Amino acid sequence: MQNFYEYDGDLIKILNVCTPEDFGAVGDGVADDAGSIQRCINQKGYILFAPNKTYRLCERIRIKGDTTLDLNGSTIIGEGVPNLILNFDDYATTSGYNGESNIIIKNGTIKGGCLSFAHAHDIRLENVSFKDCINDHFLEICACKNYIIDSCSFVGMIDTQISVYEYINIDPCYFIPFPWNDRNNTSFYDGTVNDGIFIRNCIFAIGEGDYAFGYNAIGVHVSDGNKHQNIHVENTKMTGFTGCGLRLNNMNNVVIRNNIIENRSSGADGIRIGDVANSTNVIIKGNVITASGTAIRKSSGSTVFQASDNDINPTFA
Repeated sequence: MQNFYEYDGDLIKILNVCTPEDFGAVGDGVADDAGSIQRCINQKGYILFAPNKTYRLCERIRIKGDTTLDLNGSTIIGEGVPNLILNFDDYATTSGYNGESNIIIKNGTIKGGCLSFAHAHDIRLENVSFKDCINDHFLEICACKNYIIDSCSFVGMIDTQISVYEYINIDPCYFIPFPWNDRNNTSFYDGTVNDGIFIRNCIFAIGEGDYAFGYNAIGVHVSDGNKHQNIHVENTKMTGFTGCGLRLNNMNNVVIRNNIIENRSSGADGIRIGDVANSTNVIIKGNVITASGTAIRKSSGSTVFQASDNDINPTFA
């Protein structure tokens, strides 16, 4: 461990820094570095990866609260591990937003498995390239508050043979939509919804070969419990999805602004609002939407507070 000094414009912070190499990681893309990275994460603090390396993980890792993963230009590959990085273990008893929190992941590439966070607050993903997902979501966001995704890209998912999945899934914490772990822990499955999901300056696209699949870019396909609150998607591009770009179910106070949505597959929509459960107080403004189906498809029970200044072109030249 060593000290690392970070100036945030107000205070100089002294952070504990360690590297996966301190715990035996190789970073050659061949050795299994999961154990070394886990031991490093267990120290908490600032985890600084070596630049331009490839770390192969053959088992999932559990990230702790108050931790920063600075990939520093390197790549993490999940070798056949769908749920690659989780902020809870199989016996978690957290509820509300009281789980492992204050987590930052930035500056690198994550390939293969997804990130699955539950019962967390203050999560930030910044400048991360997510590629070739072997799971049904790149990100599973469940019962989280103040979750920021900034300047990230999400490209390529394997064909799961199930046509409802999203690249980013926004779920309440119920057992049915969130059956990630083998437990019967009633306190964990307390129905907490998401409050404050901010997705901005991102790219969502279909990959190539085995990863040329994608139904929805962002959203939720379940209707359990109370509405998710304060969902913002801004300055983001979504292209090539066969279902829709945004699927807004069971949400309240939603801002969809200054995005580009291009879905050319037969019947694909731009934005779907309330196809499973009504959403309320939705603002859709300043977007460019091109869809072979319906640009903005809304259920009768959903309310769009404002839909203005959108450039809609539902047909193709």
